[in-house]
Amino acid sequence: MENLSETFIVVYLFVSEELEKLLDGERIRKGGPLPKLTDAECITIFIVSEAIGIDTNIGTWHYINEH
Repeated sequence: MENLSETFIVVYLFVSEELEKLLDGERIRKGGPLPKLTDAECITIFIVSEAIGIDTNIGTWHYINEH
């Protein structure tokens, strides 16, 4: 990958496609307010953060807020 932004895009596209296949059009959440991030976005963030060596939720949160 050229840079981290490109990595995020590639991983997001893969996760989004696979999640759609897995869920077959069903929603995971049935009620409550709409989330600010999609499931695919959340999964992507955690996959990429693990890949770059961030292995805690707090570390991921700090990294995403900084960038």
